[in-house]
Amino acid sequence: MLAHTLTALLALGNLAAVAAAPQDPEPSPAVPALLAEARGALEAGELERARKVLQRALERDPLNLDGLALSSEVARAAEDLDRAVHDLHIWVETHDGRPRTYQDRKQRTALGKTLEELDPEAESWSKLQTRYVRGLASLAKEYQRRKDLLGALDVWAHVMQVDPTYAAAPKAIAEIRRTGGAEVAIEDIFAGAGDPTEGLSDAELKEVDARHAEWDKAWTKETDNYRYKTDAGKLVLETSSIAMEQMNRFYRRFFRFMEDGGKTPQIEIRIFKNRDEYLELGSNPVEWSGGQFTGSAVETYVGGVSGNDGIRSMYQTLFHEAAHQFVSLTGPFVPGWLNEAHASFFEGCTILSNGSVRWNQVPPGRLFPLAQRMEGGWMTSAGEVAAGGDGEFPEPTRAPPFAMVVRGDYAWGPPWYAPTWGVVYFLYNYRDDEGRTVWRDALHEYYTSFKRGRPEDPILHFEETVLTAKLSPVKTLAELDPIWKAWILELRDRMTGKSDGGSQLLKWADAALERGEQELALEFLLEARDSLGADPDLLWKTAELLQDLGEKSRAAATYREFRRELELRGLSGEDPRHDESLKRIERLDPLVVRYRNLKKELADDGLALAKGYEGRELVTMALEIARRMSASFSIPAALDYYIELAERTGKSLARWRVAYDERSLDGWSGNADSYQAYGATIRADVPPDPSDPKKVLTQMLICDVPFDADYSLESELQIPLADGGEPAGNLAGLCFGRKGDQDHHAVLLFPQGYLDIATNRGGTWQIRDHRSVPFSHGAWHKLRIDVTGKSLDVYLDDLYVRSLEFRSADVIRGGFGLATGPGRALYRNIRILARDPHDPAARIERQLAMKKVLADASLRQEGAFAGFEPPELAVEWQRGEPTTLAALRGRPVLLAFWTPAAEKVIPCAAYLENLIERGADAELQTIVVCDAGTSPAQLQAALAGHPLEGARLAIDERRGTTYDRFYVKPGFHGLPRFLLIDRAGRVRFEGDPGLTAGEGWSPEAGPTYVDEPFDELVGRGR
Repeated sequence: MLAHTLTALLALGNLAAVAAAPQDPEPSPAVPALLAEARGALEAGELERARKVLQRALERDPLNLDGLALSSEVARAAEDLDRAVHDLHIWVETHDGRPRTYQDRKQRTALGKTLEELDPEAESWSKLQTRYVRGLASLAKEYQRRKDLLGALDVWAHVMQVDPTYAAAPKAIAEIRRTGGAEVAIEDIFAGAGDPTEGLSDAELKEVDARHAEWDKAWTKETDNYRYKTDAGKLVLETSSIAMEQMNRFYRRFFRFMEDGGKTPQIEIRIFKNRDEYLELGSNPVEWSGGQFTGSAVETYVGGVSGNDGIRSMYQTLFHEAAHQFVSLTGPFVPGWLNEAHASFFEGCTILSNGSVRWNQVPPGRLFPLAQRMEGGWMTSAGEVAAGGDGEFPEPTRAPPFAMVVRGDYAWGPPWYAPTWGVVYFLYNYRDDEGRTVWRDALHEYYTSFKRGRPEDPILHFEETVLTAKLSPVKTLAELDPIWKAWILELRDRMTGKSDGGSQLLKWADAALERGEQELALEFLLEARDSLGADPDLLWKTAELLQDLGEKSRAAATYREFRRELELRGLSGEDPRHDESLKRIERLDPLVVRYRNLKKELADDGLALAKGYEGRELVTMALEIARRMSASFSIPAALDYYIELAERTGKSLARWRVAYDERSLDGWSGNADSYQAYGATIRADVPPDPSDPKKVLTQMLICDVPFDADYSLESELQIPLADGGEPAGNLAGLCFGRKGDQDHHAVLLFPQGYLDIATNRGGTWQIRDHRSVPFSHGAWHKLRIDVTGKSLDVYLDDLYVRSLEFRSADVIRGGFGLATGPGRALYRNIRILARDPHDPAARIERQLAMKKVLADASLRQEGAFAGFEPPELAVEWQRGEPTTLAALRGRPVLLAFWTPAAEKVIPCAAYLENLIERGADAELQTIVVCDAGTSPAQLQAALAGHPLEGARLAIDERRGTTYDRFYVKPGFHGLPRFLLIDRAGRVRFEGDPGLTAGEGWSPEAGPTYVDEPFDELVGRGR
């Protein structure tokens, strides 16, 4: 059963399902062979080889009892009592946590006796753990009895930290998320009903699906509101019926139709297994469509137009098309574009674990193409995107103005989905400076105004119906265009993290409170959380409002989160609200004293036990006990001890997990033609875009197990050589933080010796960092990312490259996978290290790692300075007051490596002048350093066209010391090269601006790699 359940979760990308590394349905076929090899190495006395082989085996199956037992045996032979004892403790805990039918009592007796001989205190930890967990479980049940579900979740999460094998905890959490309100619900495509195919093994499911694999024998089902038919599998049949029944209730509320109950006119939901079948058997669908509403049925298919889209993308189409039925029932005479726009609105819906719907969310596939088109300008004629003689629509480069959309005098096609969605989403959500919706009611009035026929003047009808709203700042559609564009671009910037939007939301919350609209203010504060993350001030303000509203459970939970955030940031002793929050929690939560007493009991006994283990040099067990005690930062003394012990000993409890089962791509979604399982290696072969061979078309292979906590991901990768000796591939890398097919991040490695950190939003890539790195053609390189809170750390070949901070932790959490450009690439040893959401270990280990990287340059990629203080300059000053980088602290600095010779190849002097002008108000200090081969005369001559006014100019000393210190030399970084240094003296960006040889910079060419970090440096665009 576990095998099929996890396979289903991987396929569906169920966010509610897993917060840890994906578990293989069965051990990798490599595990028995590795264990046999380790046994042979042990018998031959090759203990280090045995240890390494066992490490590889346990990465493939971390809780393999044979592996843990053998690992302990190898450790004992190596006289490593610390590891031997820890392995046996994990063995006993894992064994005892399994159902009795899977237990081996004889082996349990033997290994239990061995553990007692090695660790006389083994029983003490077990008894303490059992006593504490029982007390916690009783407390969690009492929270549930009192309807304090957030309190119950907090305690149950703590139980899972103290004893990961305690089966009642995950069951209780699932039940709370299924039956609770919005504050505890999470995304769940099963709507809390659980896996609808439970009870069937993989083999059984494949067998029954095979009997329904043809359309004339397809699966069928009937509910009150829909009939279902699909040959895409029983899982699709059952989950689609769960999802659509929930959506039916939501459609009723949104369209104000039959809200009191009753059956809606029953239509059929037809889901074909692929696009070819849809085009052949569907009701005359158009070639480019992903689905359609025929009047009596919704038709769509699995895989999307590309054939590679996940199940969730199919549900977006399903929700869109099913909405057309309700438009036909409530607004049968609305224009076609308004019908489609309302249907597109529902693409942003998410089914939650309690059966409700989270709606009014942004579908990236609509927002980002629209924003890009708006930046390109306004269309002058609908003919710009009309289909050609072959029926193909051109790729739009400009957006239609509002009036063109409203007139509706165009043939419908793909170019109109994004702008029509943008019209409705904008009108529904636009607010004034006080946070009041401006056109929401007017939009509904406009929707219901189409009684029969079409208005003689669509523009006048819209203006008289919508723009006469009381708060409307404009009266004509022409005046609306710049407001619409600015709003859409700001929404895009918030979605990408370029602007957080939180400040505006806080202002709206304050305005709502002044009007006495507390519920609306709470809505703004909760939305601000998505932008600002766990900001202590925001949490405090939210908790106070919840307290005022009488939401005791939610207020107490938010005060608890506030305390943890202060403790995480090391501010608990500095902020008086830390103590005050405890007093408020005590008033709000009558069970908190009992909880505290339980913690104190564990703190007294557990810390003494952990320190006793340390005294016997069993440090790993001491760390294990302290980590479990400090879950959720619940026992500060244990957390302090854990940090101090980890820092002093350098030991870690981190356990990596191989993410690929080394036999098939089961559980991964992507293009089967581009990726193939080949033993321990995954081969990628991505064909070029036939319409444009030079276009970089990146194909993903996704393991859709998301993470709602910290994690690390790494893979060895190789771009092989072609027969001619040149690279056979364009790029290879890792994608992560995946929320959808066009909503993810990636770290990409190029054979030319570049590494990019990039974000894909709606099919548009935003380069967050671009830098030179060492790369050997045809060799294996190890690429690793660490996600901790809202920080991303990147390592290449075990050397630190750089860190990047995102606007919130949610932005970089999600599914992960591989990313490959046109050509070939190889991947192996794909490993994941996932954390529990309440485990502080990742933050602690990151702090220790950053200390080491900061203190030891040998741990960083040569020439990588991002996040650190750069070397000092050794130059001959040619213009401006001589200075040092240290002397410029307190002001932003642009350090540019540039020469007259490089200017002839890649002109960038004009761009430098643009940056100098943009940074003037922030007192930007600009230093331009030429190489030692540049003469003063050459420099002066090069400045004739662009004098670089406001910049200090310098030439490197004769030995080229500065260029050497900054690695601007062959084999490392070329020219031009820019560094942005913040007011604290640390490098925030380093790299080339990405200008084109022979062309240089022009404002119309779009942003460079430098623009966004530069605006952040000088405080623009925020």
